[in-house]
Amino acid sequence: MISQLDLRRLRKNLGVDVDQMAELLGIDDSSDLVKMENGDINISAAVVRLAVYIGGGVGVTSSEECYMPKFVIGGDLSGQTESEVIFHTQFPRFLAVITGHEHDTLISITVDGVEWVTPFQWIDEPIDDAVSIVTEAAALLLAHNKSNGD
Repeated sequence: MISQLDLRRLRKNLGVDVDQMAELLGIDDSSDLVKMENGDINISAAVVRLAVYIGGGVGVTSSEECYMPKFVIGGDLSGQTESEVIFHTQFPRFLAVITGHEHDTLISITVDGVEWVTPFQWIDEPIDDAVSIVTEAAALLLAHNKSNGD
């Protein structure tokens, strides 16, 4: 069960305001979220389930820190492709394959003067413009590839 303190801590750890958190949790009136955080009304089971899901990897209790790395890089262990993927484990979570090839309807960014096209799958719908975090993922993957001599 998530307490009102956990709910407030989750919102602060995500870096979102009350209105944004209410939208994430499907709460129509953000004042209801404030009441939940203050203990004035009970937190519904549906809000608890969503908060636990959204909070995966974020750390929602006072004794918990974020236990997942922010980014995880991996590749195809079957050897069918040489593509590497990067997984952003914190909200908004996404999986990206950074390529040097043009694709339709994908984010195109420039990191260190290199044009990257990023096919990705959002796990959580981003609240704000997500280009900066995708750019950060591309920069980390590029640095990883350089350090491995790719």
